Amino acid sequence: MIIYTCCNNRGRLVELCGDQGLTIVSDIIKTCSEDEFREDWLPLLLSKISLEESYFPLLFDKLGSADGITSEQAFLVRLLAENLDQRFNEVTISDAFALAVLKIVDKASRAIDFVSRGTPCLPTGDPAIDVLGYSLIILRNICAREDLPQASVDSMISSGLIRLLLGLLRDLEPPTNIRTVLKK
Repeated sequence: MIIYTCCNNRGRLVELCGDQGLTIVSDIIKTCSEDEFREDWLPLLLSKISLEESYFPLLFDKLGSADGITSEQAFLVRLLAENLDQRFNEVTISDAFALAVLKIVDKASRAIDFVSRGTPCLPTGDPAIDVLGYSLIILRNICAREDLPQASVDSMISSGLIRLLLGLLRDLEPPTNIRTVLKK
């Protein structure tokens, strides 16, 4: 909470977003994700770092591992998605953040086995599925904004948003009722 309070000072925020500072933030996330820690200051701090200051890709990568997507990364994306839902009209979202989320959707979709079926609700317990699900929620909220500049839309489209979403739909198996109709 003290770190969040100090981030109201622009100089302290820049320090926190440096390599040493992001290490501290990643350690906080790792600790909080173990206990499902839910204090108001944590999502606000992450929102400030990720949405307002565009350090999301660096923080996301710091939480990663060589083995793939981690539960800590899923926790980070979940907190950001929930915060964006709650503060939809209050938060300014940068193009850099939107493009970073788009890249994470692509990365997570390559890590998922679309043949196996899990629970239909988030969180599922599978970090890759959770990251994909919450990232898609973030993209939905970004695209639903009335004040989204056309340049942002163009940027996401040129970065492969539509191609990526169509690929995800292709990888998903049709629901049971559609398969039944197709067999008939």
